[in-house]
Amino acid sequence: MNRLVRHKAFPEAYIWITALAVLAFINPGNNHWTLCPLANIGIDFCPGCGLGRGISHLLHGEWSQSWNTHPLSFLAAIILVHRIIRLFSSNKPLTTTTYGKSNRVIS
Repeated sequence: MNRLVRHKAFPEAYIWITALAVLAFINPGNNHWTLCPLANIGIDFCPGCGLGRGISHLLHGEWSQSWNTHPLSFLAAIILVHRIIRLFSSNKPLTTTTYGKSNRVIS
């Protein structure tokens, strides 16, 4: 039976692309629902939330607001884009173990 070749990198790359797309579409100034446990219990300071808001400001073209929210948001955005490019440029197919045939490349 023929299967499509799947790559290890694709799920992680799609998660990062989805995260950047969500940050591009949300309004960082609004208080919105979050997955952050610190924000959900009422703690205002969270470096992770600040980084997310900083990247969101960056994707909206608000450079100074991005820097004021979290100075590392520029570096984080560059690292994420670099990681996505590296994941798609890797050619490591998934391997599987089925019925006694170990580490067979899915093809």
